[in-house]
Amino acid sequence: MGSSDTSIINLVVQDTTAPDLAIQFIDAQTGQPVTSIPPSSTQTAIEVDLQTADICDPAPVASGFADPVFEVVDGTLFGVQASQGNVDMPVSAVSITATASDASGNKNTDTAVLSIN
Repeated sequence: MGSSDTSIINLVVQDTTAPDLAIQFIDAQTGQPVTSIPPSSTQTAIEVDLQTADICDPAPVASGFADPVFEVVDGTLFGVQASQGNVDMPVSAVSITATASDASGNKNTDTAVLSIN
């Protein structure tokens, strides 16, 4: 009979890659992505969709802020109301800047803008 040998090798995986992050605005009524709200819109609920993926962490976390300033997380809803075709918001756009981070502390930042026409 031949001889055999067994060895144990400790392998350490070091995650140095930031998670992927994509921001979308979703029309809550249609489920469709939107990049602008037309002047003919009377009322629209918009959902913030923060899509994250990471090669090592199965559940990276993402959150951010909107300008005008309010905190957002995945699924945040905000309303845009219009009256007689005029948007009642005192801004022409909502900008979301979000950061995704994984369990290893790697981070990625993205920004998306929703135009309010």
